[in-house]
Amino acid sequence: MTRPAITQPQLVPVTNVDDHLPAVAADAEPLARLAHQSFVDAFAHFYRPEDLQQFLDEWKTPAVYAAAIADPDTAIRLAEVDGKLAAYCLLKRGYVMDDHPYPRPQRPVFLSQLYVAGSMTGHGLGARLTDWALE
Repeated sequence: MTRPAITQPQLVPVTNVDDHLPAVAADAEPLARLAHQSFVDAFAHFYRPEDLQQFLDEWKTPAVYAAAIADPDTAIRLAEVDGKLAAYCLLKRGYVMDDHPYPRPQRPVFLSQLYVAGSMTGHGLGARLTDWALE
């Protein structure tokens, strides 16, 4: 008996993408929702439920994203599809990892988060946001 060939799902190309949107204060709530759901979808199976909830309550809240948006050393770029948030990239400028002292770049940038909504993976949004981060 032969095994059928593995095929990749055919994704419909994403149209009407805007991926050059800097986050503003009004984006804190949608960012928190996307971050929360994306994290649960990708990583929940690694955590005990109580630990997962504690992490989400501490790090994936509108208040956390509002503070990041207001922080001049943090840059958040959004990708929207048909006017709805589909992905984001969060960079921290000047971030130094004290437990990794070398090398010490003059202008360090840390890619802290790159999240894509589950229904939007495989459409190139993460790649587009990564290109922005590398500019």
